[in-house]
Amino acid sequence: MNFHETDRAVRTASSEQVRQPINRKGVEQWRHFEPWLDPLKAALGPVLERETR
Repeated sequence: MNFHETDRAVRTASSEQVRQPINRKGVEQWRHFEPWLDPLKAALGPVLERETR
């Protein structure tokens, strides 16, 4: 399935991203922001812990 090759109109903020194949270059990018994620982790609490198991 080559979704990124479609000629169909895309009306979203990420319309350019839709035109690119899926890749792994951004998988670990969140780690740059990890020091600021503690309040979010605390707010999610048990939900986050359940998802990581």
